[in-house]
Amino acid sequence: MADQASSCPTEASGQSIAAGPVGFTLFSYMYRDASNYKQHGEISFLGTITEDEEARLEAALDEGEYFIATQVRVPEVFFEYGEDSAEDHHCWHEYSGVEPAMAATDPFNRTISQFIDEVVTASVAGWQEFEQKLGALV
Repeated sequence: MADQASSCPTEASGQSIAAGPVGFTLFSYMYRDASNYKQHGEISFLGTITEDEEARLEAALDEGEYFIATQVRVPEVFFEYGEDSAEDHHCWHEYSGVEPAMAATDPFNRTISQFIDEVVTASVAGWQEFEQKLGALV
């Protein structure tokens, strides 16, 4: 049988380009209270982030790093506080970075591009601050 050209598109390097998202991207973040105690979180999305997407993500974050988790549907990683530490509360989470991941963990099955779209939408609408009191949101 004669060689037939593959119907799968290829990059200049000759590697196949799969239809749809390729790979996974881990989004790492943390909650840092006013006393500098930190609690880390992470969530991974379908698709591999590009440099342009990472720049778009950082541009949408408040001061290039802060966001409110519930407004972009990622798990909050607040500490449980007592009344004695009420002054340490705030609602902001801090972006730590992105890296390749082995699987997607996002319960909404979003691609990294869809997640970045949500961050941009929240940023344009204005981050909606709230107070956190005694381990609960008010």
